[in-house]
Amino acid sequence: MTTLKASTTAQWPLVATFSFNAADDMLNTSAVSKTFGDATPGAFDIFTPPPNSMVVGGMVKVETIAAGNTSTIDIGDSDDTDRYTEANPVDLADADGAYTVFDMLGDHKVYDGAQKIRVTFANGGAVTATKAHIIVYMIVLNRANENLKTV
Repeated sequence: MTTLKASTTAQWPLVATFSFNAADDMLNTSAVSKTFGDATPGAFDIFTPPPNSMVVGGMVKVETIAAGNTSTIDIGDSDDTDRYTEANPVDLADADGAYTVFDMLGDHKVYDGAQKIRVTFANGGAVTATKAHIIVYMIVLNRANENLKTV
């Protein structure tokens, strides 16, 4: 049995953001350039978490709701495309859902530097307008930026 001691260090969270609108285009995971407002945009890898990191939460801030058709997104990674939104995808067309918080659902994945954070779009047809920001909070395990008061 290990005898634990009180923590004497803390770290700053890493915050990654990805902003997009319906007219933006990017290579999807099939290496096809698609606009986010396309009827079938697909999935997009938006960043790579550092090795030994863990997502501890995040949010989607919808600045302009989707117009023209329905549009939802799932936030996950290259191993599980809805890891962080498995309960419900984020509805970009919901005027009441302009701020959606997601938690670390599932297995508290520790990234090894190879997996990507992925957003998957499900549009009900072409979307003529939307603007949103995906904000992801991470920590790197065993990192220390500050010393805490010792007990």
